[in-house]
Amino acid sequence: MKNRSIKFKITCWYTCIMLLVFFILLGGTLTASEYYSEDNIKEELHDEIEDLQEELLKYPEYFPDKSLTSYYDDGVMLSIYEDDGSFINGVLPDAFPENISHQENLIRKVQNEGRHWFLDDHQVTMMDGSRIWIRGIYSFSSIAWMIQRLTFLTRILFPLLIFLTAFVGYRMIQRSLHPIQEIISTADTITASGALSTRLPMPSIHDELYDLSATFNRMFDSLEEHFQREQQLSSNAAHELRTPVSVMLSRCEYCLEELELSDAVREELKQIRQKLLQMSDLITSLLEITRRERASFHPDFEEIDLPMLAESASEELEEKAAQKDIRIHVSCDLHDPVITADMGMITRLFINMIDNAIHYGKEHGFIQIRLKEQDDRILIEFEDNGIGIPVDAQQQIWDRFYQVDSSSSGFGLGLPLVKQIIDCHHGTISVSSIPGRGTLFSFLLPRHQA
Repeated sequence: MKNRSIKFKITCWYTCIMLLVFFILLGGTLTASEYYSEDNIKEELHDEIEDLQEELLKYPEYFPDKSLTSYYDDGVMLSIYEDDGSFINGVLPDAFPENISHQENLIRKVQNEGRHWFLDDHQVTMMDGSRIWIRGIYSFSSIAWMIQRLTFLTRILFPLLIFLTAFVGYRMIQRSLHPIQEIISTADTITASGALSTRLPMPSIHDELYDLSATFNRMFDSLEEHFQREQQLSSNAAHELRTPVSVMLSRCEYCLEELELSDAVREELKQIRQKLLQMSDLITSLLEITRRERASFHPDFEEIDLPMLAESASEELEEKAAQKDIRIHVSCDLHDPVITADMGMITRLFINMIDNAIHYGKEHGFIQIRLKEQDDRILIEFEDNGIGIPVDAQQQIWDRFYQVDSSSSGFGLGLPLVKQIIDCHHGTISVSSIPGRGTLFSFLLPRHQA
């Protein structure tokens, strides 16, 4: 039950409660009917026997020649017996068993051949001192038959009742909880697309679900506002920093190339240039991220030669890889090398992944880039034998500014950009890594974009 849906749980409780109420009412009705009928029968038996007793004592001269029809009244069949149990006169029902002993003032139940009777015996002392027995018999076969029929019908109708109760209850609950399903669907859409401008549909009835939807929409309004402010701040900061950084970088380049400098000053300027280049990369990454997060951004899809692009990106970073004696190898197992994608974004993907592998790679290591077919999609794999990624950090590497190694000189924007690129191309990402042995990144991209 723990992993079942709320609709299922409520349906089960609803069905159980309805069945419990049904059986309580049915059992109470049958029990009350039975006891009520038995009390009436016992009272009727007692009254009719007393009437006959008074009549016999009042008119003994008519005993025992009275008409037989007078011994049947209000459903009670009366018969008279000698003190030794010998039958004298009266009415006996068909199939009533013989030789049933007489017991004073004890109402009993008798059953024979599927028929049921109540039986009551009273002993009467006549005027001449002789004793006789008056026996009253009342058939309650109709009551027993009714109970049996109800029991039989209950056994037949019980499965149908369970099914009908569960079905009607489930449909009612499903209809009542439909707005929640819409909330879940819309929230999943917002999560998958990142479109914070999407809002939850408002139910037509102003109830608790209406208030829930309104609360979520207010929350999305606030999130969208804060997110837009963050985007605007990042974009403004990047634009404001780009010009002074470019100026400082150009001045450093001029000084290093045109002026006569001492070795110490030249070394200091080289360090400054290196930091300025890093800042320039940071600004470029921030601008790319904010640009792609805008609702107005649309990738420029075109047909590109994927293996050629991978080779080009590898050649661009060969010199940097050679500084750590890291070999880059590209293998292609594609029947058709053409893929529909944004060339600039896919180029950035390869550059960032190779640069990341070099940065965290070991001396004399390797980087394997594999392009494969997988159904109607393209599988791109980047494998290295670098320092690896701890298991608890493998989901955080896609967050902005997160770095596995806090002492690293990077800014933690390379992999978030890669994820953004994959999302823009409707692809998927997986990563597997063993700390100290290496990492494998796998990207699945559709061959054609819708």
